[in-house]
Amino acid sequence: MRNLFLKAFLLLITITSASLSAQYFHDSFTKYDTLRGSLGPYRSNYDVLSYELDLQVLIERKEIRGSNIIKFKCTESLDSIQLDLFKNMYIDSIVFLNENIGFRRDSHHVFIGFPWELMKDNTHFIEVYYHGMPIIAKNAPWNGGFVWKKDKNGLDWVGVACEGVGASLWWPNKDHLSDEPEDMKIHLSVPSHLVGVSNGRLYKQRRLRNGYTKYSWKVDNPINNYNVTLNIGDYEYFSDIYINEDEDSLELEYYVLAYNLDTARKHFEQVQGMLECFESFLGPYPFYEDGFKMVETSYWGMEHQSCIAYGNNYRNNRWGFDYIIVHESGHEWFGNSLSCSDHAEMWLHESFTTYMESLYMECQKGEASAIDYLKSQRIFINKEPILGPMDVNFRYWVSSDMYYKGSWMLHTLRHVINDDVLWFDVLNIFASRFAKSNVTTKDFVKLVSEESGRNLDYFFEQYLNNSDLPVLKYKLKKKRKNTLELQYMWESDVKGFRMPVKVRTSEDKYRMIFPDNQWKSMLLENLKADEFEIAEHLYLIKTEQLK
Repeated sequence: MRNLFLKAFLLLITITSASLSAQYFHDSFTKYDTLRGSLGPYRSNYDVLSYELDLQVLIERKEIRGSNIIKFKCTESLDSIQLDLFKNMYIDSIVFLNENIGFRRDSHHVFIGFPWELMKDNTHFIEVYYHGMPIIAKNAPWNGGFVWKKDKNGLDWVGVACEGVGASLWWPNKDHLSDEPEDMKIHLSVPSHLVGVSNGRLYKQRRLRNGYTKYSWKVDNPINNYNVTLNIGDYEYFSDIYINEDEDSLELEYYVLAYNLDTARKHFEQVQGMLECFESFLGPYPFYEDGFKMVETSYWGMEHQSCIAYGNNYRNNRWGFDYIIVHESGHEWFGNSLSCSDHAEMWLHESFTTYMESLYMECQKGEASAIDYLKSQRIFINKEPILGPMDVNFRYWVSSDMYYKGSWMLHTLRHVINDDVLWFDVLNIFASRFAKSNVTTKDFVKLVSEESGRNLDYFFEQYLNNSDLPVLKYKLKKKRKNTLELQYMWESDVKGFRMPVKVRTSEDKYRMIFPDNQWKSMLLENLKADEFEIAEHLYLIKTEQLK
C-alpha cells in the first residue's frame, strides 16, 4: 500500500505544466483532465477483458446500488491500477481473491493496491461494490447524467446518457476510449411493474422477492464504456426481421412506451431502408450477434450500442426521415464498431455519421437531394479545428465543426478523388478493415493515400487542424470575343495546398482545374463572365473574385 500511495502521489505532481495550462476551445485542462484523458502508468499496465455490472435501481431515492466484476489481463508486472468512479459515488469495498483490498481516491479516480505484485500476462478479477446518487443530467444527452422522468401516465421513466462526461459517473470502470471489454453482462433489478432494458440480448429475466425483477443482458462484442446504458419504463415490446442481400437475418427489437405502440410500429418501418442503405455503402451491420434495438427515451437520442436511445417523438424532418433513427444508427458503424481512442479524434465518430445522413438521402432521393441536404448543414460550419488536443479529456461537443465541417470535408474529399467507385470503396474498406477496433486519424489518411495513389496530407492538414477554410482567389478577363482568361490560386493556412476543383467551362460542362499557392491562368472559350461558376456545392471552400 505504501508503494501504491507513493506512486500515485508522484503521478499527480509530475503532470506537465503544459497539460495544466493548455488552452484550446477556451478550455483550461487540469490534472484531473489528464488522469481521465490519458493512458497513465496505472491504466496502461492492464487490459480490461470483461465487465459484469449488477445494479439495483432505487427510483424513489434516485440511487443505484450494486457491483462490477472486472476481468483484466496484466500487460506488465504491476502492484496497482487506476479505475474511475465519480467522487459522489461511494465505494463500499473492492474484493480480490475473496479478500478486501485497499484503495485511495483522488476526486473521480481510484488507485487500487494489490497485496503482492501481479505478473505480466496473468489474468485476474476484482469486484467493486458501490452505491450512490449519480449526477442528474442538466440537458441530456449533451450535458449528461441520469434522467429521472415520469411518462404521460405518471409512471417512472429512467435513462442515462454519459458520452463526454464519462461512464464513470455511474459505474466503476477504466474510463478511457482505448480499452473496450471483449464482452459484457449487465444485470438490472427494477420495480416489477416496469421493464429494464440494456445493451445486447436479454438472456434471463427473474422476478425477485422484494418487488423487483432482474433483467440480465449480454453483449458479445467490444463496447465503448459510454455506450453502456440502462433504460427503465412502462415499455411494450415488438420486433421485426431485416434480411440483407446475403440473406443474413437481423432481429430488430423495439421497446416503446405503451401508449406509443401503434405509432412506433408504423414509424420504425424506416429502419429497414436505413439498414439496407448503410449496408450497401459500408458492409454488414457490425453487431448481428447482439441484434439491433431501439428504446424510447425522454431525451433526444444517443448511439448506445445495440440499444439506441430514441426520443424524437416519432417525427420526420422536412427531408422525410427521422434524424435520430438515421444518425444514431449510423454510429453503429462509426463510433461503436470503428472507435477512436481519444476524444480529440471524435471526428471519426461524428463527421462520418453526419456525412452518412447525406448518403441516406442519396439512397432515398438521389445525389442532388443529398447535396441539398448538405447545404442545410453549412450554416453550422467553421468555428474551430476539427481535431482537438490529445490526452486531456477534450470536450469535443462544444463545437459543431466535428459534425458539420467534418461532414463537408468528407463530401469535399469525395469530389477531390473524383471517382465514386473508388470513394465508396474507401468508405467500405475503412468500415470493414477497422470493424470492432480502435482507429486513428492517421489510419484513415493512410488508407486514402493507399487507395487513391495520391498524397493528400495537405488536404487533411488544412481541414482537420485549421479553423479557416481555403480561399480560391480568381480573376476573369475578357481576351477576345467569347473568350475569357481565368487566373486563379489558393490562399490557405497550409503551404503547398493544391486541391483540385471543378469550374464551369460551358453551359452544361464542368472542368477540373489544379490551383496551388501561385497564380495560374487558362483560357475559357465560348464562355461569358456571368456564365462562369465554381462548383461550390461540391467543396468546402471560400471564393473571392478579384478585379
